[in-house]
Amino acid sequence: MYKADVIVREARPQFDPRMLSALQWTDARGFAVPSLTASLTEALSRINLKDRVVYTYYIELY
Repeated sequence: MYKADVIVREARPQFDPRMLSALQWTDARGFAVPSLTASLTEALSRINLKDRVVYTYYIELY
């Protein structure tokens, strides 16, 4: 049995522009509401994934 860990060396929030537009909306007054995008960006900037195992695969060969 083999164990393979996926380790993050560097991560930074980088959203696709299409995803950013999908996470924003316009309120009844016509103002853009970017709060969901801003919340996700802030949360991702606070998470430190550097040198952490984010996924582990177990492989068994017969």
